[in-house]
Amino acid sequence: MDWGLDVKTKLPGIYEIVHIRSGRAYIGSAADMVKRVAYHRWALRYGRHHNRFLQCCWDKHGERAFGFRPLFVCPVADLLFFEQRAIDVLAPEFNVLPVAGGVRGHKWTAEQRARHCLAMRNKPVPPTQGLAISEAWRRGVYKEGMRAKSNLYAHAGRTYTLAEAATEFGINANTLKYRLAKGMPFNDAISAPLVFGGRFAKWLYRGEYCTMEEVAALCGIKRVTINRRMWRGMSFEKAVNLPLQQGRKRKG
Repeated sequence: MDWGLDVKTKLPGIYEIVHIRSGRAYIGSAADMVKRVAYHRWALRYGRHHNRFLQCCWDKHGERAFGFRPLFVCPVADLLFFEQRAIDVLAPEFNVLPVAGGVRGHKWTAEQRARHCLAMRNKPVPPTQGLAISEAWRRGVYKEGMRAKSNLYAHAGRTYTLAEAATEFGINANTLKYRLAKGMPFNDAISAPLVFGGRFAKWLYRGEYCTMEEVAALCGIKRVTINRRMWRGMSFEKAVNLPLQQGRKRKG
């Protein structure tokens, strides 16, 4: 079902997600209603919504059985006040918490507590995680609050943070972060040569990675000439293979 979402519109206010046939609803507030409702729809589609009652109804009846309706627009500072008023007046069936913006007033049952305790107790932990954390504590990685959130990467029997790996292997931290975000394994991310950009970057020429100075010496063309050709839109292969032209004769 088309929920009438317009990504160009950013409005703060109170909204509801309603089951059309029964009228049961979920009421919420957001500084950007369109973005928030889009997140609700994504979470419901993939079974990750925090509200299990809304998720069960969605799974049973499907997406076409639900609709989105903005109730009213209000300033961001007044969102919780108007959300609470809407919950008190409309009494939405899918809202678990009686208080807007918090868990106050919600009590877990004994069954819920036991299930949560069992799930946390039996939560699997990767075998390498304990060793990595122990070594990080030994080396003082977690002494600073910001570094405590850093990911650790194992290589050759050692663990590195992103900044430590960039310094150790001579790679720009942003480049290493980009490679890891693209799914490249850590060992490949630290060993793959740069193939573009920068004076000291390496280019693939005649089956080997060479700096621009090395390429210029091999092809007999000045580095400045190759760079000028590439700035004008030539590809690297054409810039190094195009022969030099004789200079123009001066008039007179």
